[in-house]
Amino acid sequence: MTSEALPDDGRHFFWYLAALGAASFALGLQFVIYPWLVVGVLNEAPDRVGVAQMMVLLPTLFLILVGGALSDQRHAGNWVSRLYLGYLAPLAVLLVALWQDWLSFPLLLMVGVGFGVMNALVQPARESLLSQIAGKNVQSFVARAAVVQFLCQSIGVMLAGQMERVSWEALVALQLGMFVLAAVLVRRSGTMLPAAPQQRQPLSVTQVTDGLRLVWHERKLLHLMMIVSATGFLSIGVYLVALPLLARDVYGESAAFYATLQVLFTGGIIGTNVIMARMSPLRRPGRALVGSLAVRGVLVALVGLQLPIWGLYVAVVLWGVLSGVSMTLGRTMVHEGAPLETRARVLSVYQLALFGAAPLGAWLCGLLIAWQGVLPSMVLVGAGTVAVACWAWLASELWRLRIADRC
Repeated sequence: MTSEALPDDGRHFFWYLAALGAASFALGLQFVIYPWLVVGVLNEAPDRVGVAQMMVLLPTLFLILVGGALSDQRHAGNWVSRLYLGYLAPLAVLLVALWQDWLSFPLLLMVGVGFGVMNALVQPARESLLSQIAGKNVQSFVARAAVVQFLCQSIGVMLAGQMERVSWEALVALQLGMFVLAAVLVRRSGTMLPAAPQQRQPLSVTQVTDGLRLVWHERKLLHLMMIVSATGFLSIGVYLVALPLLARDVYGESAAFYATLQVLFTGGIIGTNVIMARMSPLRRPGRALVGSLAVRGVLVALVGLQLPIWGLYVAVVLWGVLSGVSMTLGRTMVHEGAPLETRARVLSVYQLALFGAAPLGAWLCGLLIAWQGVLPSMVLVGAGTVAVACWAWLASELWRLRIADRC
């Protein structure tokens, strides 16, 4: 099933991209600020780094389906605008803590949970808004949105990498301003959308689980979610926990080096999506998805061999390229396969599969690193990723999926 597009001349997609860019810039700042406060300022051990990252991801496990159900009952533009303003609460707490020198590990955990709650609510709502604005070539719209998202995110990451020259307080204040700007811009993107229902149905367990039921009965979607869940458990955990520890403990570098790794990773994602935005839809999207997972596992294992810095840079860029393929194809297959009336709920299942397994993956990755060290842990995670890809090749519906019967 394809998306139902707005009769729009492109302006509303422009405002959507502008809002996405502002919010992604703020999130890019957060991707460096939060873990480096844990790793570089509080100097916490690997298992506590895993706990800190888990607390950001954990709300997704409990709230993402609720977020999808809420989004299907609301005017998408106005709802996303309100949600962007919700980020101001945890950021205000962090700003005051930095200003008054109250920073502590429990306080950072509280900030992480606050960010995680907002992420869980924003993701399905933002994806649903994209579905309603996009044209018939969903892959192209998803890819263009990904380019803007990761380009602006990488700019935020680069700026956060200069934290030795810019105060923490200034960076957090800038985040606050960008989320306010995003809230204003995203409201403009949804002005042509149908009005929200005058009488909303009370949120029920049935509404929340509708997306799960649809995915369970659609075999191709189910296998897609299984692959995405493995990606969240293995790849996101090692990216969030092992990468900052790799920068600090293996290469002995600073936050600027860690920010460089993040920029290289997002640069790979951007390059992939620039190409995919101009491509015709792939005839064998499942094979590309499974293949990217296998090669990504090999790259993670190679990083665990302590490559020279230039080799690490190349591996991280390629890691980003393959992650970009996986993200765009996975999202496209869900956008095209989900009925419009339940699309936000099905998209929330996709986000649950991707980020719901990530808290456990981050926590276990931290424990594994505390036990085995950073480098052996990356080799083990890489091997596990290749094993999942082999299962998908041999047993899943995705390998046999053709464009005519896409999800």
